[in-house]
Amino acid sequence: MFLMLWNYIRGYLIVEVSGFSIERFINMSAYRKINIWDIKRYENLVVMKVFMNGLRDVEVCCEKTGCLMSVKNKVGIPFFIKKYKKRKILLIGFFCFIVFVYFLSSFIWLVEIKGNENITYSELISFANSIGLKPGSFKGSLSEKELRSKFLDKYDSKVSWLYVDIKGTRATITINEALEKKDTTAKKPRDLIAKKDGLITGISLSSGTVQIRQNDVVKKGDLLVSGSLNSKNEFGETISQGVVAAEAEVWAKIYYSINFETPKQITNKNYTGKKKTNLSLIAFDNNIDLIKTSIMYDNYDKIKERTQLSLGENYPLPFIIVKDEYKEFENKIVPLSLDETKSLANKLLNRRIIREFSVDADIVDTIVDMQDLGDSVAVKAIVITN
Repeated sequence: MFLMLWNYIRGYLIVEVSGFSIERFINMSAYRKINIWDIKRYENLVVMKVFMNGLRDVEVCCEKTGCLMSVKNKVGIPFFIKKYKKRKILLIGFFCFIVFVYFLSSFIWLVEIKGNENITYSELISFANSIGLKPGSFKGSLSEKELRSKFLDKYDSKVSWLYVDIKGTRATITINEALEKKDTTAKKPRDLIAKKDGLITGISLSSGTVQIRQNDVVKKGDLLVSGSLNSKNEFGETISQGVVAAEAEVWAKIYYSINFETPKQITNKNYTGKKKTNLSLIAFDNNIDLIKTSIMYDNYDKIKERTQLSLGENYPLPFIIVKDEYKEFENKIVPLSLDETKSLANKLLNRRIIREFSVDADIVDTIVDMQDLGDSVAVKAIVITN
């Protein structure tokens, strides 16, 4: 950005060079070390940018290669001053704006967090604020190395790698969370107890003594695997060999009941086409209403858009445009046939199954019974999982 700003301060020309010896012209310009940039090549012409002091060299290269040159535009402060030198107030305002933007670029206006999953965004932002990395912080007082060190000291056991990158007015914290350390200490003796009723379908024992068999029906609280290790001697006597932490995978067929009613009508939103928009500006955490209208709609959807102003990708500014759009709609009740209601009930049932059952649950079967109640359909479902 600063290179672009410096070029704008110096002023430059956008020139077009055409002819049948474009490649010779480019090679000669490179050999003479003429400062040209943003070269765009077309069939028999090129468009480029060049400073005023390099224009004569470009003309010489054109003469020697038989190319034609024309100035398409003049860009920069020198040309701006020349054009508006009689309008002093405008010039003063323009220079004040340039100085203000440069001043703003000395501060951090956006802090981003990337790579976090277990550590919450709010926790990381709160800690960043506490160590001085927050919107409005002066960049000259911040050290990427020191900030990284403070983060690693705070989250030593949770983070395996962390990087703090400050570019322009944007600060990005990229982290790689550490894997949870397995408990290598000796486990205390324990039994495994059933937490649900079910029909045992499989057992995979790691340690302990199994107290159940396949196809047994168990209740919540029943002993599945004992931590006691027992054996019998030649006389049939039980001999204790100690206690361990019982470990096993126990699978069981479990029955879940889902009951609900689906009405024989649905409510659709019909947008009327009427809408109102409120516009506000957040500047340095202060909210300023730009357009404020009263919302008289009974039913409406609100759509909020936040746009942070910036001077390029790495130069966000402390100005956020907030747009609130209110779209009016009318509720329309649509009656459903019995088949349509049953189809809707099936969709609702599938959504509940997806929402309420974990990905580890192997759904073996779903038994569904639907009864017409006149104004609605009663759904009674049995979901069988393993």
